[in-house]
Amino acid sequence: MSPISTPVTICVTGAGGFIASWIVKLLLEKGYVVRGTVRNPDDAKNNHLWELEGPKERVSTVVISRHFSYFIIIQTTNKTQQQCLLNPPVTICVIGAGGFIASWIVKLLLEKGYVVRGTVRNPDDAKNNHLWELEGPKERLTLYKADLLDFEGLREAIIGCDGVFHTASPISNKPEKMVEPAVTGARNVILASAEAKVKRVIFTSSIGAVYMDPNRSHDVVVDESCWSDLEFCMNTKNWYCYGKALAEQAAWEEAKARGVDLVVGIRGKTWPKFLPPLHDEAHSRYIGSDQKLKGSERVECVLMPHDISNIDVCMDRIGIGLYRPCE
Repeated sequence: MSPISTPVTICVTGAGGFIASWIVKLLLEKGYVVRGTVRNPDDAKNNHLWELEGPKERVSTVVISRHFSYFIIIQTTNKTQQQCLLNPPVTICVIGAGGFIASWIVKLLLEKGYVVRGTVRNPDDAKNNHLWELEGPKERLTLYKADLLDFEGLREAIIGCDGVFHTASPISNKPEKMVEPAVTGARNVILASAEAKVKRVIFTSSIGAVYMDPNRSHDVVVDESCWSDLEFCMNTKNWYCYGKALAEQAAWEEAKARGVDLVVGIRGKTWPKFLPPLHDEAHSRYIGSDQKLKGSERVECVLMPHDISNIDVCMDRIGIGLYRPCE
């Protein structure tokens, strides 16, 4: 790809790392100038960065004394620029708006000038009060009553929207509470989006839909082509990962059948900053959910929720974590 006409420079800290190497690769392919921090630029373990596709004159490395375990996507701090209204207005629906990641998506959408519709089980529930305390004009946020099994409620919220973020998911290791709501909910969101003719649906999946395969070699790099072994999940009664994998597969089936532009973001273990109340039971289960991620070995992929939501707000295919792009 040709360089961007006005060069844009991005710094990737810990550039030689597992996730960071992919970010360097994709930034180069899109024409960015990249600065990467590593402990030792001359170390042979960083050679893969110089073998990436992209002009070498657009990469430089900087020595740092400490290796960071996570990083933050750079975003503008110009509040006036962030909060100016989009013209014409762009309306985005966030499914499960009161949730852990979804709250950050609502926050950043409002800051960037979008009109936001959020679905929650009960708009009057006090646990959703944090959404009304976000920085952004209140007239651009509307909460709709709907849950994953309520197709008509989802349809009402999505009709008239330009895009949809589907982040809602049950968090349970009981099959009756996890599998059907996750799968049916995914189908309902895609079906409603197809009827509304939205421009794009971004579906937040999980490393649990990718990693659970005891027959996969430890030498294999887990990427967007990988799926968890459903039989293994059933045999080990890992209904959370089983449900997440089935839900994503259902979303792809419906999207392909109905011509919906779907992008799936596959998150790792995500850690606070919290926007919703910490005492919420679902969030307590969320924090403990890493105990279910036991496949051929434990995976350690720590992300911050504002990292994930920044990626999603871009409505792009580049980001932290894995993405399954539409075919």
